Amino acid sequence: MGKRIVLKRQLLPQSKLATIIMVATFTTLSCLTIKKPAWTEKTPVNQGYYIGIGSAAKTPGGTDHIAQARDIALEQIAASISVHITSQTTSQQLEQSGIRLETFQSKITSMVKTDLVGYEFVESWENNTEYWVYYRLSKELYQMLVEQRKMASVMLATQYQSLGKKAVLDEDIASAISYYFYAAKEIWPHRGFMSSLASQSPLALDAQIISELRQILSSIIIRKQELTEINDPTANPNIKAAIGVFFPTSTGEKIPVKNIPLEMVVTSGFSRFSPLVPTNASGISFITASNNRTPIGSEIKVRPSLMALAGFENETPAGPEIIDFFQNPYSVIRIQSVPQRVAVIAREENLGGRRENSVVAGKLKEFLSVNNWRVLNDAAQADYLLYISVGTVQGIVREGIHTAFASGDVWMVDNSTQEEILRTNLQRISGAGLGFEDAGMDALAKFAGHAISSLGL
Repeated sequence: MGKRIVLKRQLLPQSKLATIIMVATFTTLSCLTIKKPAWTEKTPVNQGYYIGIGSAAKTPGGTDHIAQARDIALEQIAASISVHITSQTTSQQLEQSGIRLETFQSKITSMVKTDLVGYEFVESWENNTEYWVYYRLSKELYQMLVEQRKMASVMLATQYQSLGKKAVLDEDIASAISYYFYAAKEIWPHRGFMSSLASQSPLALDAQIISELRQILSSIIIRKQELTEINDPTANPNIKAAIGVFFPTSTGEKIPVKNIPLEMVVTSGFSRFSPLVPTNASGISFITASNNRTPIGSEIKVRPSLMALAGFENETPAGPEIIDFFQNPYSVIRIQSVPQRVAVIAREENLGGRRENSVVAGKLKEFLSVNNWRVLNDAAQADYLLYISVGTVQGIVREGIHTAFASGDVWMVDNSTQEEILRTNLQRISGAGLGFEDAGMDALAKFAGHAISSLGL
């Protein structure tokens, strides 16, 4: 039926070599007479051990079945550990640690699989078609190993937490955030099943660190500073605005946050902004733009760069997860600019006939004027040139209503560099009227509306 192998940790004298050979030969010859062990039918129960049983079909001439069966057995052990840890964790612990039960269970299973150590091989059995293996892990040994790892993390996290608190008292907020992120990195693998180490705090250590870091981040104030308020000796013409970062103290005073890295996203406008540099000693970071393309200004969103503050981009696999957990909303900053000069150059045809009074150009000029552009007739004096090339074709007549379709391109060029900065291509914008010419005019008017939306002017 099969052969059964039981490994024991002992050395045999060399004098028994012949006996070993005889036993091995006997085992091979009698493999069809050894019964399948009971543990292959029903997983043993042992209060002192986590048990894992795995099996795999054998492939002729291959050995992959050994690794497959072992992996299944170890996964069974990991699953048993995960169930035990989850059962020992209260919903209050999870809530304080900011982790959902489903996320916690998945995290525990993944962590246990990755860090599973201390297991031992007990027995294997095989026949011509299948292979079985029996592993076990001492609960006492595993708990001791887990506690050793956790205590090492707790010691480091506690030290970083203390450094973070001291940095807040010293009004060094950027350093405080970094220290708290180092603490968060240490407690992250154990989040949800840590105990309170301080009798004066009802929170577990992971919940303490999470709560304190969130409080610091949510208290940071980011706002636009008027350039006239800042005594800066430099006269950089590319400086468009200044951002101030502040933190409220226990007395209500707002202190500047120095050396904090910032990140920004441009949400409207077409200016070329330089990356933000960390704040100076006054908590100020200047916004510079080499080319301001938007006459009504730009809108940017700014927030502290937590990835830079945490300092573990390439060091911690869980780094992005930790950053996302603590990420703050952006603060919106608007940057005004002086009106820009634009000339509109149009080529418009309706049903093949050239139009001197362009419908599309007229509507675009009206829109630009309302939105703070200076529309010029002299292209040589303009900062930007807006080109329009559009034409219509007739459609059909249905119940006395004629249709037409407008198609074409609208694009904008920087007049000083001749660089194309905007373009849209619109096809078969439909219009309707009592005649084909009226339908074409309607299609051109609608084309202008689509162009404005597409260009984002």
